[in-house]
Amino acid sequence: MNSKKIWRFIYKGKNMRLDACCVQHLKEFAEDNPTRCQEDSHLGRDDCVMLKSLTRGQWVKLIKAGVIRLNGTVTTKASQKVNAEAYIQIDLEGLNSFKEEEAARQPKLETHDDQVFEYELPLLYEDEWVWAFNKPAGLVVHPGSGTPLETMMGHLARHLEHSNLASEWALEDQRWPGLIHRLDRDTSGIVLCAKTPDAQRAFTQLFLERSIRKVYWAWCLGRLKDDEIELKTGHRRHPKNRLRFTTDLAPPEPSEDGEVDRRNRLAWSIVRTRQTILGISWVEVEIKTGRTHQIRAHLSDLGHPILNDELYNGGKLEKRLQPSPQRDALMRVKRQALHARELFFTHPMTGEEHHWVAPLNDGLKEAEEAFSTLPIDDSKP
Repeated sequence: MNSKKIWRFIYKGKNMRLDACCVQHLKEFAEDNPTRCQEDSHLGRDDCVMLKSLTRGQWVKLIKAGVIRLNGTVTTKASQKVNAEAYIQIDLEGLNSFKEEEAARQPKLETHDDQVFEYELPLLYEDEWVWAFNKPAGLVVHPGSGTPLETMMGHLARHLEHSNLASEWALEDQRWPGLIHRLDRDTSGIVLCAKTPDAQRAFTQLFLERSIRKVYWAWCLGRLKDDEIELKTGHRRHPKNRLRFTTDLAPPEPSEDGEVDRRNRLAWSIVRTRQTILGISWVEVEIKTGRTHQIRAHLSDLGHPILNDELYNGGKLEKRLQPSPQRDALMRVKRQALHARELFFTHPMTGEEHHWVAPLNDGLKEAEEAFSTLPIDDSKP
């Protein structure tokens, strides 16, 4: 290892995993005080910024790539325990190569002023830091393998360019500039997007701290046994169908040696029944965590799949439900009956309280009206 391309430090904290140790140390690292923990004197400011931008997941990949030495020996095990006074070296040349390879693998976000967008993206709210959009069902949030040309990130890139904000992101190492959170392709509703990197970091932190209250509307099969059900479960990819996730497992807990199964994560939802008619329940779901397919998996595993959600056993409505205006309205929706309805939060830039509501679009508006025309049916389906 070339000494001019190595970052060295002696770890001063408590015993923890190697990947967590790297993240923790960098949080405490002061760019303008290079002697804080015996850092290498050749470490430049750009190197510091790069190191501090790495996520824990990226550190895991770096460790597996063999660019880190622990007490003089290359290690590729991210979960390896690090004790106080451990000597850690990071090969900056290897790290730079890793970052370049990662960047080359990312899909490029391209926009063209002459591109015609099929989907409208209604604006719910705007200030100098953020936009809130009402995403229509069918619009993919970001590009990837097999996704169509039109994505929400394409819409966002155009908004940034037309607002003269693209330059704000020029020096940022961001895969999806402006994106704060996301929705499934066939879920409609509120999506929050940042205008500046500072706003993206501030709002992302709200989501990480669970300081934003997120409420969805869904129409599902059957009548739930209680008017309010709190679900705190595990969440991991389904063992038999890799396109699905399952919540039919206990929440994650550390084992005796302190290790946590990182494939199993906490999923926390509160389901409240608004109305039940002829075997269809209209529910409000507040999510405390934001796992992939969380609401879809929770309701399916509860025995009440979201209507039209073929992946989670919510299809074949014509066979499972008796004819009614409500069933027919939902069958015309042609996608999972799930909508991100409301956000409640304290604006991190102004301290003001906000409550945003996304109106229903496409056939879900018709479904809501169909439910509003009949009295509640309290009988069990």
